[in-house]
Amino acid sequence: MWFDVYLGLWAFVVGACVGSFAHVLVMRMPADISLWKRSMSPCCHRQLAWYENIPLLSFLFLRGRCRYCDAKISWRYPIFELIFGCLFTYMMSVHGLGLPFFSYAIFTTLLIVIGYIDFQFYIMPLSLLVIIILSGLLFHAFNGSLQDSFFGVILGFLVLFIVLVVFTFVLRKTGRLQKHEYAMGIGDPLMLSGIGAFLGFQAIPIVIFISAFLGVVFGFIFLIRPHTEKEIPKYAIPYGPFLACAAIVFLLYKPFFMAFILRGI
Repeated sequence: MWFDVYLGLWAFVVGACVGSFAHVLVMRMPADISLWKRSMSPCCHRQLAWYENIPLLSFLFLRGRCRYCDAKISWRYPIFELIFGCLFTYMMSVHGLGLPFFSYAIFTTLLIVIGYIDFQFYIMPLSLLVIIILSGLLFHAFNGSLQDSFFGVILGFLVLFIVLVVFTFVLRKTGRLQKHEYAMGIGDPLMLSGIGAFLGFQAIPIVIFISAFLGVVFGFIFLIRPHTEKEIPKYAIPYGPFLACAAIVFLLYKPFFMAFILRGI
């Protein structure tokens, strides 16, 4: 029992540290800032001491303010660290300390980083998309289920690529898009391909259904709320965050969804 408690605490600490690094990725990659630079204050850009980089604790110790300029530190920092800590703890309780835990830890980290960057900046770093696909294939190669992963990669890409081609054609014909515009970016098919690499081809229909449902709900809320002309033109909504949420939901409730799939077969 105590061993399980220690493992849970270890997973939470590791998750919080990974969450801190994930926040560095979402802030630096879109701005093309080197990941090797030492951490600095987001407000006055002064280098931080080691004790100012302790996940969660540093934010509490500093009372949410920069030690140098007294500016407020965004709540995004502790929220990222807390979310990752809880996710890693849950995955440790389900999978134990082994290959599935580490692989799904990598998977959820990449999902959240890619989804957040897409939500904030409307881009998906190609390097992260390639990593999520290759790491999923590598995990299943060691796990003895490479076939499911490979078909997941192919099916995930083809489904959204067909949607991209068809919707782009229709929207251009109806005048909703210009000739140089597309219904979605190529990053969305690649992201679903990476999700298929980790979760297998069986997960693709459910992930699409959940992500589409979340997208419709969010889109409805976005359209009815007050907005300005400076906001996103033509009410474009990034699909990556909903794919990430749907994949995480499937992962957390995988036994339920797999039983549902098998019962349908």
